[in-house]
Amino acid sequence: MTTIFTRLTFPVTEEMETLLANAKKNLFSDRTQSEMIRELVLAGLDASDKKAAKEKQSAKAG
Repeated sequence: MTTIFTRLTFPVTEEMETLLANAKKNLFSDRTQSEMIRELVLAGLDASDKKAAKEKQSAKAG
């Protein structure tokens, strides 16, 4: 089964470029940059969902 990817392009700041380069070197050296970006985006979205759920729960309690 073939996976179909959609290409996404976005600008990064110099600070982000440095952070991404360090992550690639230290955490994702055995993977492609694309794989690294996909994993980081998914982790960020997951963290955002958890934060939103926690805020929603706090709003209900308060």
